[in-house]
Amino acid sequence: MFSFCGLELVCITAAEAENPTQSIPKATNQVVYRILIFYIDSLFVLLSPYPWINVVSGESLFLLIFHDIGDNLFLIL
Repeated sequence: MFSFCGLELVCITAAEAENPTQSIPKATNQVVYRILIFYIDSLFVLLSPYPWINVVSGESLFLLIFHDIGDNLFLIL
């Protein structure tokens, strides 16, 4: 929620930057890369060991993986 504050944060950042014409597009592009790294790649790493033959439509893949890992994982965390 706090990472998507809105347009006012972009305006404040542009006002405080030394070179806003260069730093704002750079920051915008970094957001795309960070989404790919933190969300998409983490999903790939988490879902890659699970066999796709066992995937059933309408069931959550996360629940299937955590069920296969076992309940001991939640005791450790």
